[in-house]
Amino acid sequence: MHEPRQDNVEVPGQNRRLKRVLQLEQAPHKATYKRLHQYAYASNTWMRDHRSSRKEAGHIPKAMPRCQEMECVLGGLYQLVLALYGLCEGLQAISIRMKAQESQADMDAIMKLTKHLLGDTKKLSNHFKASYAVEGEHRLETLPTLAMNAGDLTSIQVSSGLAKISTDLFLYQHHFDWLKQAVHVVRPLEPEFNSVHNSIDKLLRRLEHLMARLNLVRASEPLPPLLPTSGTDWSVGQSGHAIFHHFHLFLDWAARALVVIRKKL
Repeated sequence: MHEPRQDNVEVPGQNRRLKRVLQLEQAPHKATYKRLHQYAYASNTWMRDHRSSRKEAGHIPKAMPRCQEMECVLGGLYQLVLALYGLCEGLQAISIRMKAQESQADMDAIMKLTKHLLGDTKKLSNHFKASYAVEGEHRLETLPTLAMNAGDLTSIQVSSGLAKISTDLFLYQHHFDWLKQAVHVVRPLEPEFNSVHNSIDKLLRRLEHLMARLNLVRASEPLPPLLPTSGTDWSVGQSGHAIFHHFHLFLDWAARALVVIRKKL
C-alpha cells in the first residue's frame, strides 16, 4: 500500500542547489561555463535517479505532479543561468575588445603626433644651427636621462613607458621655452619654437587621455628644471645644440617604445 502523498516533502539537497543557483546569478563570472554545464547535468541526473528510487520503493505514486513541477522549475533555472552567463561573458568580451581597439587607435594618433613633432623639431634645429654654429661637445645637465638600452626597450611596460614619455616631454618643453627666451635671434625663429611647443602640448594631452582610459596612475607632475637666467651667445648656442641633439634621440627612442607598448595593449 502506498504512503499518503506529502506535498511539503523537502527533496534532500534542494535548498543547497537553489542557493548555488542564486550565487551564480549574483556573481556569474566566478564560475566557468563548463562547470555550470556539469552542475546542471549532475543535478538533473540526481533528480531522475531519486524519483526512480522512490517509485521502486513504493514511497510515492507514479504520478508526481509536485516533483515534476520542481524538476521543471530547477531545469528552467539552470538554463536561465547558463543563458545569462553566456550573455554576460559575450558582453564582457565585446567590451574588452572595444576598449583595446580604442586604446590602439589612441596609440596610432600618438605615434602620428610623435612623427609630426620630429619633423617640426628638425626644421627648427636646422634654422638654429644656421644662426648658432657652435663646434665641440654640447652638454646640459638639466636634460632628462636618455634610455638607450635595447634590452630595456623590449621589456618596457605600458604604465612605466607611457609615464616616462609623458614626464620627459614635459621637461623638454620647458627647455625649448627657455631656449626661445634665451636666444637673441628669436624673431625669425619664433614661429618654429611655437610650432614645437604646440606639438608637444598636443602629444601630452593625447598621452594623458590614453593613460586615463587605461586607468593608469599618473605620477605627480615633475618640477620644471632650474635653467640659467642669462648667458653668453656661446653658452646659449651650446645649450641649444645639446637640447636638439638629446630631443632627437629621445623622439627616436619614444617612437620605438610606442611600437612595443601598442603590441601590449
